[in-house]
Amino acid sequence: MALKEDIEEYLRVNDVSATEASVGAIVNALGGAHPAEVADVLDELTEAPLTEQDVRDHYRRVGDAVRPLGDLAGNPTMLINDKEGWYVTRPNIDPAEEEIGEYDKERRARDLTADYGDVVELSVERTLYALTSYKRPEAFERWQAATFDREEMQYEYADEKPSPNKDDLVAVSAWGDIDLADELKTRRPDLDADTYSTAETALEAYIDAFAELYGGRDAVYALDSVGGAYIFGAPEATLPIAREFAGDPEDRARVMGAFIERSNEYLKEAEERVNAAVDDASEVVHPDWANNPNRQYKMPMSIHADHDAVVTPLSTDSVTYREPTPVGAVDEDLLDRTRRWCESFTRVQHEDRVDEIVATLWPDYYADADSWEQALQEWLFDRESERLRKEQQREQRKAALEEGEVVELKTADVTLTTDQSDVKSAIDALNPEQVIEDTILGAGWTDRLSGTTDRSGDGRRAFVPTWANGYNSGNATFVGVNGSKSGVWHDSDDGSKGGLVEAALIAHSGRSNDAGFAEGEEWREGVDVLRRLGYDIPVWVPDATSLDEDQMPLWALRKFALKLGVVEQHELVERTGDDGSSYLGFRPSDYRRVVRRAEAAGLDTGRRDHLDDGGSSDYYEVDLQEYTSTEQSPYADPDTMLAACIRARADGAVPEDAEPPTLALVPILRDVGMDKQVGETSPGTRSMAVDVFREDLNTDDVQDDDTVTIYD
Repeated sequence: MALKEDIEEYLRVNDVSATEASVGAIVNALGGAHPAEVADVLDELTEAPLTEQDVRDHYRRVGDAVRPLGDLAGNPTMLINDKEGWYVTRPNIDPAEEEIGEYDKERRARDLTADYGDVVELSVERTLYALTSYKRPEAFERWQAATFDREEMQYEYADEKPSPNKDDLVAVSAWGDIDLADELKTRRPDLDADTYSTAETALEAYIDAFAELYGGRDAVYALDSVGGAYIFGAPEATLPIAREFAGDPEDRARVMGAFIERSNEYLKEAEERVNAAVDDASEVVHPDWANNPNRQYKMPMSIHADHDAVVTPLSTDSVTYREPTPVGAVDEDLLDRTRRWCESFTRVQHEDRVDEIVATLWPDYYADADSWEQALQEWLFDRESERLRKEQQREQRKAALEEGEVVELKTADVTLTTDQSDVKSAIDALNPEQVIEDTILGAGWTDRLSGTTDRSGDGRRAFVPTWANGYNSGNATFVGVNGSKSGVWHDSDDGSKGGLVEAALIAHSGRSNDAGFAEGEEWREGVDVLRRLGYDIPVWVPDATSLDEDQMPLWALRKFALKLGVVEQHELVERTGDDGSSYLGFRPSDYRRVVRRAEAAGLDTGRRDHLDDGGSSDYYEVDLQEYTSTEQSPYADPDTMLAACIRARADGAVPEDAEPPTLALVPILRDVGMDKQVGETSPGTRSMAVDVFREDLNTDDVQDDDTVTIYD
């Protein structure tokens, strides 16, 4: 026992690990120790679990190598220990009046560089984490009053947690956690050569995907995370975006947030290509593309939670992915390589890659712009327009629910009718002169042209049409403005004639003026043109009552859905009828939604197969308990159910348009004062509640206690 203690003291004094130590040197230093006994003790120390002292000694030793990671162009990143320690805490020595006696502490976000020493000495148990993003320095100066709740065993805050928010983002990497498959993680470092080779090939392919986004491998970085690998794009490539929108924190946050979301999607698509190109890639590595504004990753030299091994730099020029590096094998060469990796990662050298990034992630906007800056400005303009539209809809939905009205908001600009004659009546009621002016009026009305007089007669008005090459008296073409011939125009020069529908087709569909009166599909196309020009012509959608049928026919339901944008044409699916013929129908979730929307618009569908959907929601295929912050069951509590569903949707666990469970709609109706059970409400009211869930609520509205702020 004495020999082991002497050897441990020798290792501490000389700052070497059991792996690095020389048997001969120890024998000489201790004097009289047998070399075999010394070797046995060193083997024992190498295999022994890491103690708290071992962990602190390790992080003290690597501190100078990893500190350069903490700052990018004056913008810090955070340091987190063991996934839990995010903040610096101190006594609240100057509390505000409302904080006196309630909040005895204050806390701020940890700064990797400034707080590294204190975290190593006082907090870390095993693993240290950094963030994939860098923040404004002000984010680390926001002290928030807090107190520790000993019942809940967590801090409560007078205002909000001091973690950096989206407005603080200055630079961020596109990032991926290329995990080994779960069954392989536990077996590392004892994986066979074929498995390591597949992992290397897959990592090379993923690095290529990052290189395509960043314009070259020189702007791509990688780490061996022990349980897999991390790949990063150069964070400074987004610094120009932060500067471009420095004057508007909200715009900066929107663009940075969109960069994270779009790069995640880009990498998900890359995963499909890699799995198709690399044999067995999907069996060996399972990437996680879940970057976010405060995403943690194990920083270089961090000790893995389950293996006594450390995170080390990987070359992106030629990937070598084999056994991980044990804690005891960290030598000066590795420390130097790690320091150089951290310095390169935070060196400002790839700002020009922002152009490549915007071109790849915003291709439609970039193609129509003169610069990446203009492309992002145009995107922001469209996004703000969409936000305002949704906000207006949100307020309309809220008002409609509060007043108990059945209003289908997405039909607000479309009038429906179940009587086909209403369409013709609406066209007959149009102002012929206004339609002619919007469609086929050329040089002008004859009574307004210089040197001409309208001699077309009572109930008519002469004009020069768009197809006329010139005019003499200006009376060759006229339109009926009242009476039985109202809306009918006639060109006496070539004998062509038509009505307002034909005028719309000539002007906007390239139809010839002498093609006669339109019929069938062509006539319907002309009516649609008039609608697009702003004329209020109802859309004929027959329902069960108007057709005296038990059910509204599928073709009418499909027409309703397409005309009003409830679904898009490409979302329809081909189905086979009882007689073997094929037809276009709906996906189950879309079908239920379309029927409810139709009922909400006042149509009698005669369909009831959409009502019993309790167990059919896609959300019931997900373990919603994983998406809660409290111990309350989402299956028993409506508020928790709503919060869990919103989080699950944001995580991609269910399709975005999946039908929410009925239980999740209870808080939405309750928030506007409706005390009915959801099953007792009208289909239209339920449909509006579903719209609120889909269109108005996101994770920003979900609180830590599993409640949801529906309306401010």
